[in-house]
Amino acid sequence: MWSVDPVAGARFVARTDTGQEVLFQPTVDTDPLLAELLNAFGHQWFTTKDAARVTLLRTPFLHDRHLKRPTLARAEKAGLIEVQRPKGKRAGTFTDEGRMRFL
Repeated sequence: MWSVDPVAGARFVARTDTGQEVLFQPTVDTDPLLAELLNAFGHQWFTTKDAARVTLLRTPFLHDRHLKRPTLARAEKAGLIEVQRPKGKRAGTFTDEGRMRFL
């Protein structure tokens, strides 16, 4: 369903009348994914691999499409998570060698 509905991955609504709902929104709301990660890890350190597993098993989101940039990078920029990454890696990037936690 993600290829048909890249926003929610679960629904299809066809509208043909002017002034009706738009079929697909341009961005995905990943706030529920962020909330599930906070629920799963609390303030404990976790890795990108741990977050991908939670994403896969507990949410309808895709770990390869919705986890890093739309969720983790946005949370880091907002000051919601602290990230420890290998030397030389820039902010907003997430590798298997780094770890993070919610503040």
